[in-house]
Amino acid sequence: MTPTETIIEYLEGRMPLSDFYAQVLHDEALQTFLEQDASIPPYTNAGNLFLYIMDEDVSEPATDISLRDALSKLLTALGVEHQTDTSSLKTYGLALDASPAWLSLPESYIKTLIAGFETLGDKREKLAFAKDKIAKDFRYLKSRPGGSSRRPGPSTARRRWCLSGSSTPRTSHTTRRRSTSSSIHGIAASAP
Repeated sequence: MTPTETIIEYLEGRMPLSDFYAQVLHDEALQTFLEQDASIPPYTNAGNLFLYIMDEDVSEPATDISLRDALSKLLTALGVEHQTDTSSLKTYGLALDASPAWLSLPESYIKTLIAGFETLGDKREKLAFAKDKIAKDFRYLKSRPGGSSRRPGPSTARRRWCLSGSSTPRTSHTTRRRSTSSSIHGIAASAP
């Protein structure tokens, strides 16, 4: 199989990421093909696509999405016709859609959500599963951190968000908030 055919097999979803990565590690022709001079920012900022692929952690779900995008752009730049399987992008998007906008889920947590999707049926069922799991595992989901009416300040900036059942403390501060009026008067008194 030629390097182009191997890449197309992966892009079209007929080869899993783990098998493609193994091919990249052991197929010198594929390595040479990926080392060619191609400007595909940000993927080739490190030098070439082979170096980019070697820097990626193939156990993370986002890697599959970024590699498909990079390789698709390479084949497009070379004028090679291909189709790209978007199922991993859609699955990853479901995990992100289930979380509040202000909550940044760790990649390891997204991986567990995606693993839970495998036994479920349609998109609605997967989204409900993810929302329920996030609501059970994370604290403070009813509102933005620090309340929606407060501006983010030093006390909010030091707050740590953790999984339920984690031994990490919920907050890393013990200071009380000053009232708004005393804060304003304190600023006015210190102004020249």
